[in-house]
Amino acid sequence: MSSVLAWQRVALETDDLERIPLVKRAAASYDEAVGRRLTFDVAAAEWLRLNDEQGRPINLGGRLDASLEELGARIANATQELDTRLSERWAELSTGDFEQDPAPLVAIADWFGDDRLERYTGRFVDELRAKAEPNGVLSVSALERFDRLPAWAEAITSAPDLEWLQNGGELLLFAYAQRFYGSQGADEVLPPIDVRFRNGDDGVNGWREELAIRIALLRGDSAFPGPVGTRALYHARSPEGISSWLWETVQDDPQPPTGVDRSWMVDQRFYDAAGNVRGKRQLRVYLRGKRYYEKDVRSTEVLDLGRLENTYQVRGWTPDSMPEVPDTLPVRPEQVAEFKRLLEAGAWRCLVRAHGTAQTWFSPELGLVRHDDPGRITRELVYAEMPR
Repeated sequence: MSSVLAWQRVALETDDLERIPLVKRAAASYDEAVGRRLTFDVAAAEWLRLNDEQGRPINLGGRLDASLEELGARIANATQELDTRLSERWAELSTGDFEQDPAPLVAIADWFGDDRLERYTGRFVDELRAKAEPNGVLSVSALERFDRLPAWAEAITSAPDLEWLQNGGELLLFAYAQRFYGSQGADEVLPPIDVRFRNGDDGVNGWREELAIRIALLRGDSAFPGPVGTRALYHARSPEGISSWLWETVQDDPQPPTGVDRSWMVDQRFYDAAGNVRGKRQLRVYLRGKRYYEKDVRSTEVLDLGRLENTYQVRGWTPDSMPEVPDTLPVRPEQVAEFKRLLEAGAWRCLVRAHGTAQTWFSPELGLVRHDDPGRITRELVYAEMPR
C-alpha cells in the first residue's frame, strides 16, 4: 500500500513526460494490491478479527477496501489529467518540423498506444522522399540536412516496442544511407538490412537495395574476398574463344600493411583449357575504410563502397553455361555439379562496378562472380567453398 502512495505522490510532482513511467508504476502497484486483496482475508484472518479497546470488532477489511477505492480514484484522476496534458503536448510537437528530438514523441505515443506515431513518421518519410529522394534518386547532400535522423534511428533500434512501426524500416534506411554515404559517415560496420526484391527485376529497389548490398560487402562475413580458407574456381574465355581456368585460395596475411582494417593474401593458380598449370601469383587484398584494394606490383582500387555514383549499379547474376571441368583441377566434378544446383536455386544480387569498358560483379554471398573486359577476357565463377 505504501508503494502505491509513494509512486502516486512522486508522479504528481514531476514533469509530464517523466510522469509517464511513474503513473504506470503506480497503476501497476495498485493492480497488484487489488490482486492480493482477494486472498488477504485468508492470509490475515487473525489480524482481521482484532477488537478495539472496548472489545468491539474493528472492520479492518472495510477500511482496507475504502483505502484501495480512494487510491484507485486518485490514480484514475492522475491518469486522466496526464491524458489531457499529453494530448496537448502531442498537438504542439506533432505540428512542428521533423528536426526535433524524437524521444518526447515516442514516449507520448507509447502512453496512448495508438497509431499517432505511425501517422507522424509517415509524414516524416514523405518529407524524406520528397527532399532526399527526388525522382527515386538518392541525394546525399539533401539527406545530410536532416540532422535528427540519427536520433530516430537510435530510438527505433533501441526500443523493442517500435518493431511494429511500419515506417520504422524506411526511416532506418534513410538514416543508414546518411551514415554510410555522408561526409560525416563513420567506417563502423552497420547492421544487415533486409530489402525485399523481385527475382530478376533489376533496379526495383534502387538505392535501398544497393545500400543493403554495399553494407553486406563491408561486413566481416562478406564472401569478398572471403574468409580465410575460401577456395574458388573461375572459367575464363578470350575474345577468340580460348578457355582457361583460375583457382584461388584465400589465406591469412601474416604482415598486413600499416593503417589497413583487414587484409588477406590470395594465392592464384592459372591453368589452360586442358587443366595444365600455366603460372601462379599471390595478391594482397586489403580494406581501408570503405575501400577495397588489390596489390600485386602496385595497389589498385577494386571497390569504393562509400562512393555513390553512376559507375555502380545493382544487377541479378545468372552464370553462363558451365563447361566441363578438367580432372587435373583441385575440385571434383560432383562438387561443381552441387555448386551449380546451388546457383540455380538462388537469386544472386550483385553490386556491379564499371571501370572503363570493363565490369566486375560482386555478391555478398558468393564474392567476385564475374569480370567482363571486352576485347581481353571474361572470367566467371564456377565453384566456391567458404568456411563459415
